[in-house]
Amino acid sequence: MIKIETLKSQGFFNMDINEQIRCLKENGFFNLSNQERIEFLETAGLFYLDINDDPENLPLKPEDADYLKKVPMNAKKNQIMNVWKEAFTNNALKRGDLAIDGIHGIENVLNVKSGAIVTVNHFNPFDTFALERVLKSCGVKGKIYKVIREGNYTNFPGKFGLYFKHDNTLPLSQVAETMKMFEAAVKEILEKGEFIIVCPEQSMWLNYKKPKPLKYGAFKWATLNNVPIIPTFITMRDKDSVDGDENVLQAYTINIGKPIYPNNELLPKDNIHRMRDLNYVFCRETYERYYGVPVKYRTIEHENMPSYVSTTLNCIN
Repeated sequence: MIKIETLKSQGFFNMDINEQIRCLKENGFFNLSNQERIEFLETAGLFYLDINDDPENLPLKPEDADYLKKVPMNAKKNQIMNVWKEAFTNNALKRGDLAIDGIHGIENVLNVKSGAIVTVNHFNPFDTFALERVLKSCGVKGKIYKVIREGNYTNFPGKFGLYFKHDNTLPLSQVAETMKMFEAAVKEILEKGEFIIVCPEQSMWLNYKKPKPLKYGAFKWATLNNVPIIPTFITMRDKDSVDGDENVLQAYTINIGKPIYPNNELLPKDNIHRMRDLNYVFCRETYERYYGVPVKYRTIEHENMPSYVSTTLNCIN
């Protein structure tokens, strides 16, 4: 197993995320099983890193970004991928590759009369497909957008690369000018009363059932645009197994919490922290109620612990 001290000696905690991923690769991280990767990242408090060897985050330049699909060709491709995604989801449901046991809290969506940020845990490449289908079944009108990682937009091959580019996706970017365009698009979408799905855990850990610590982006966008967070947390039931124990198919229960509205009497920074903490408490309580056990992490405190992790309730041993 990789040691925290080994990474520290290599300057890991001073690297950007792309450099960190390359460093982990050089240390044999991707030779470990999925469960071993999860155990290491959880122990080190590196909840924001994926367990998959994803395509590198190539920079998304401003001239290549069209968040609202104002270019006619991009708008047409967006329509095509919307249809493809619906067909993909229908087929997955028919085959049993995607299964939804139940939905709790539909009324919490119906009560929202504005744009909103919808948060969800991230444990499968297609978990947001299930959530989007549920939101539509709740009567959500208009488009539902999804915030995605930069590399999925700029560097993902095949038909899923087309999906990431052209299905109401909002890629993040390491380029400051592009992020200004991103935030302008978020503002316009929310002002139109539409929803944006965000995975504030940032990383995807296959079949990881616990809530991970939440980063601040979703709550910043909700605060600055004065819209609610609709917290959701997907609980899972082992359905059956394919390709070994690490790929157990899951049946989902979609749990939707009460909207968390900004408190305009607070400073933006304080409100961002407040909304994040309330969202996390909802996820933690939902987990503990469904699985009947407390949320416990392997995380060991160390001097390079990300601050968003160290400030998460009951995260560190």
